[in-house]
Amino acid sequence: MWYLNPPAVVRDVLILGQAIDDSCDLDTPKGVVPAFHARTGEFMWKFVIVPTDPNDPAMKTYSNGTENVGAGNAWAPLSGDNELGLVYLPTSSANIDHMGTHRIGDNHYCNSLVALNVSNGEIVWFRQFVHHDVFDYDINNQPIVGEITRDGKRRKVIIQGTKMGFIFVLDATNGEPVFGIKEQPVPSFSEVPGEILSPTQPFPIDDFLRLAKTSIDLRPGKDLWGRTSDQEQTCVDFINSSGVDPIGEIYSSARISKPSLWIPGVAGGMNLGGSVALNTDRSIVVAATQTFAYLYQLLPKNSSSVPSWCQAFKYKDSVGVPFADCYGVLKLKERCYEPPWGELHAVDLTNGRKLWSVPHGTTSNFPESTEDDGSSWYSGGILVTAGGIVIAGNTDDRHLRVFNIDTGELLYKSPDPMAGMGAGNPITYRIDGKQYIVLTAGGNNFFGMFPYLSDHVYAFTLP
Repeated sequence: MWYLNPPAVVRDVLILGQAIDDSCDLDTPKGVVPAFHARTGEFMWKFVIVPTDPNDPAMKTYSNGTENVGAGNAWAPLSGDNELGLVYLPTSSANIDHMGTHRIGDNHYCNSLVALNVSNGEIVWFRQFVHHDVFDYDINNQPIVGEITRDGKRRKVIIQGTKMGFIFVLDATNGEPVFGIKEQPVPSFSEVPGEILSPTQPFPIDDFLRLAKTSIDLRPGKDLWGRTSDQEQTCVDFINSSGVDPIGEIYSSARISKPSLWIPGVAGGMNLGGSVALNTDRSIVVAATQTFAYLYQLLPKNSSSVPSWCQAFKYKDSVGVPFADCYGVLKLKERCYEPPWGELHAVDLTNGRKLWSVPHGTTSNFPESTEDDGSSWYSGGILVTAGGIVIAGNTDDRHLRVFNIDTGELLYKSPDPMAGMGAGNPITYRIDGKQYIVLTAGGNNFFGMFPYLSDHVYAFTLP
């Protein structure tokens, strides 16, 4: 258990989210969100995300009870609104990542956006985005609170990006959808004995709010790709030797019998932190997405060997957990599916339409990579300005880029790479008439793929 992001401060109340490893055993602690008076330090209240009160209506969504249900934390950055007196919690899945036989049901308050009254910690509203999560689809983006123009009126909304690559736009006061949400049928078969998956999941009705690739077919003549015929054949050989099912679809659960393609994978979709930004004057939301398919499988915990593709083997030493998580990145010399792998998108929320999608970055460890490929990975946030530009320094090639918010045109690319990719959100300020852009470039070494880590802070100026 640790505190991963800064607290939110709303009306002199300081609220802390916390991170808990949701791949742990059945005795994982429950996620707690405590609040303190920001000026005196006095403890005010706490909110437990996995419910424990028998009278809480959410208890009905855990048919086995919640005694052995843990995690369900708020590790992503929180947001708040002083005018409404609300703090917004983006919450994670309950334990265990890929097995939920001990928590049959939708598991309310997990995988949700929860709005709490900052004076007492009581729920004002919540909206769940993933039912009974066995896909590790934590709500991993900071919610964005702001006003947009819709149907000729200004309206305060909250915008939530997700690992699924979906954007949900809700009324900030009551959580009602500003753009429609529908329950859509999804794969409901599981090889795990006793598992019951949700037959439907929430999807944005509008295609312009579905921004990431959610299915893939790595058979020849379909989505299978290589930059050369030799690279494509390497992918074919790997798929055949690993036994992975070449067809992957969102909300397909991990199998025991063979590895599956996990798309979007553990990192999205929309990746960690601030992958969504809003220009309130234009009512334009900008989002960064990546196409990053993973392999995953549940292996008996007494397995004598681990597949060579498995880069993370999470073993649960618990009587009630018979399996271990095994997952890895589908990446040989390059991806086995066609770029762009990283993209930026802009959506006009006034008129309900996508303005543009453009590749975002290059893949630094492949000399053949071009600006058309997009980055194979990004981490950190983006910034939009009132002047109509989009600023991002979060690609794995470590360059800062500036785009036109109306057209997606690339206006600037820093001539030299930074010491690491941007790991936080850029900020902007003005001194003596000159505007500055500052970001931290801490880097990200996920799965050991990107060795560029640093303690550098970079500052740029706008002309």
